[in-house]
Amino acid sequence: MLVTGAAGFVGAHLVAALERRGHETVAVDCFTSFHPRDLKERRWSTLTGKSSNDVLNIDVCDVEATSNPRLAVPFDAVVHLAAQSGVRYSERHPETCVRSNVLGTYSVLALASRLDVPRVIYASSSSVYGDTSGECREEDLSVAPTSLYGVTKRSGELIARAFWERQGLRSVGVRLFTSYGDWGRPDMAYFRMIVAALTGTEFPLLADLSVRRDFTYIADTINVLVALVEREGDFPDPATLVNVGGGAPCSLQALKDVVQEITGRELRMRQQPPTLGDVTSTCASTQRMTELSLPIPTTSIVEGISQVVEWITPLISDARDWVAQSE
Repeated sequence: MLVTGAAGFVGAHLVAALERRGHETVAVDCFTSFHPRDLKERRWSTLTGKSSNDVLNIDVCDVEATSNPRLAVPFDAVVHLAAQSGVRYSERHPETCVRSNVLGTYSVLALASRLDVPRVIYASSSSVYGDTSGECREEDLSVAPTSLYGVTKRSGELIARAFWERQGLRSVGVRLFTSYGDWGRPDMAYFRMIVAALTGTEFPLLADLSVRRDFTYIADTINVLVALVEREGDFPDPATLVNVGGGAPCSLQALKDVVQEITGRELRMRQQPPTLGDVTSTCASTQRMTELSLPIPTTSIVEGISQVVEWITPLISDARDWVAQSE
């Protein structure tokens, strides 16, 4: 099967999991400069045991590039994870975000349609919901994203439905809720908090400590994606959407307390202006995951952060550089 964004955080973990289960994968990634290349290459080689030369360096936003003969094979499925992530980044670099998340999604769906791929699984985001006070439910058609990033992800969902209605391409959009874990993104709060605590530096706080996120440990995210890949039969909705989150949000204050407890260090903070378009709370409804017999994320924030601290501690010098390069 084809996996785009394969050297990214979720992508590399997914390729490793799929190959452990006997699936053959074709990995695509164009190694953008959003995150340090060193991090992406080391993540890929450590998790998959392969060289970065095994990754096809293709920009999926380039429609012509997706005509590469190595992509013209009868894939069982396409998992499209290539994207420009980050609410804050989308406000600074809107054109890049639109190109990656809208044109890139269209290009991959068009490729899958040409190849008659039975199913496409693509990454959406909890950001499509905007600011909500309760559970985020997939059947809510009145979603109103507050960030450009969320708008681009919602656009991808609508493009996927158009491909079903016009060309019969079946798809599943996974609305990911703050995936975190080892080999994760150094621009995210949990990663920066841990690095700040371990190095005695200040953490730049870009939100109120009461802000809540439905943190989802990477192993739980991967379990859902693998279940979707291996699921037999069609979904009731041929262009379905499904949350990937446990429905147990955690405040930034609680996250700070967990980081301090596990590292045994004080976490100093420096208040900065909030990120435009960021939301105050996310909480996934797990009802659709239950209806589709998908595994519900259950890893607690204490368990997950403990795993990250164990991974990052021997790499702290590198991790500090990765954070600096991602600012």
